[in-house]
Amino acid sequence: GRRTMNIAHIERYVEGIRAGCSVYAEVETPTAIEAACETAVLNLRRIRGIDIEEFKIRTGHDAMKLFGEEIERNRKLGLLEMDGQHLFLTSEALPIADSVLCDFAAVDPLG
Repeated sequence: GRRTMNIAHIERYVEGIRAGCSVYAEVETPTAIEAACETAVLNLRRIRGIDIEEFKIRTGHDAMKLFGEEIERNRKLGLLEMDGQHLFLTSEALPIADSVLCDFAAVDPLG
């Protein structure tokens, strides 16, 4: 439930580890929507894609509703495909996967 970034300076990092201290430079707690977006992006990077039921259980959000516009737009472009309960990138999308994933990373549930 947290996102952390370690101290960049290696000597201070090692000193912190040896002293038993925290070596985090930053600690963030993503919102539920941010966590759902990150989960979608990470799952779309897998060949299997997003398991719609698993996504809802894990995040509490319906991927088809939360990302409805993004899914429809990318399906029309031939970049996303549904197979049963899985949403995944098509082979045509692989060379430009990051542009598709950006659509999912930037979702604003309030429109």
